[in-house]
Amino acid sequence: MKTIADFRRHQAFSILKDFLGKAPVLFHGTRYANAIVSSGWLLAPTLGDKCVSFSRNPAVAIYMAALEREDDEGQGTVFVVDRNVLASRYRLYTRCNGFEFREEAEEAVWQDVRLTKGLILDQVRL
Repeated sequence: MKTIADFRRHQAFSILKDFLGKAPVLFHGTRYANAIVSSGWLLAPTLGDKCVSFSRNPAVAIYMAALEREDDEGQGTVFVVDRNVLASRYRLYTRCNGFEFREEAEEAVWQDVRLTKGLILDQVRL
């Protein structure tokens, strides 16, 4: 490991990969965890694809959570989402956006997602 950030990402990956195989889960990486939790919504962006994206690959979610932005909260977080709960409330669309991860296995909801009971199984901070 080269930096503390690398160590944190490695720790997060270890935690997140433990969810794989135990239950159908998706991952959502963000730099706005506090705003999401306080509002109760995962909001689709106003620019680009107007969907909330999830990945079956924890490495992709960690990468997205690590991308710093000018207005972010200063720390990345990965939400572990119960895929069955999400699919019971929203239509999931499988998609590949040509991102650098070939094994991304992304799924999307083309609307804002309300954080209902049981949707978020865990949140892992980077």
